[in-house]
Amino acid sequence: MFSKATWVNLHFVLRRSEDKKRSIRARRLVWHTGETRTRYSLDALENEFGICRPPRLRSHSNSYADRKPGEMHVLELARKMRSGDATAEAP
Repeated sequence: MFSKATWVNLHFVLRRSEDKKRSIRARRLVWHTGETRTRYSLDALENEFGICRPPRLRSHSNSYADRKPGEMHVLELARKMRSGDATAEAP
């Protein structure tokens, strides 16, 4: 279907799909830490397709149904990359 696409914004599709949003709410696999509402995040969408990110690739600001905390601090990584302090082993 997307063989010639270089990028597909599935989050855009998710935001307009009531069926997917309903499924994400029912499964409740990802939510913003400290909140009760389910997030329509890319993590949640990927789970709908059977893709489960390992904790090192999950956002630290989300909570997950498997109770494993996210370890990814995207803004911290971006800051380290800009300053030249990021490494492949410990970004």
